Amino acid sequence: MPPLLITMLFAAFAVIVAANLLATLRIIRCDFDSTAQRAAQLAFVWCLPVIGAVIVFFLTRANLEPHAGCYPKKKEEPDDVVVAQPDYSSSD
Repeated sequence: MPPLLITMLFAAFAVIVAANLLATLRIIRCDFDSTAQRAAQLAFVWCLPVIGAVIVFFLTRANLEPHAGCYPKKKEEPDDVVVAQPDYSSSD
């Protein structure tokens, strides 16, 4: 086997292992999942190395924004909007 091919395979393997390690750290640091969910995610990452790590990176959020803990207020309709109401008062 040519040395360049061996080097490329080793580099690809190193990238896959690094991605799995980063995904593993992200799973471990997540406070929202239960222990069973974390174990399932870790098994998914290490059994399907490339696909599992990519999915974990997309599904976990690195930095959660602080929130007020309530729903946002509804936007009020502007005053210049006219809504047509049918007239049900007349009977034909």
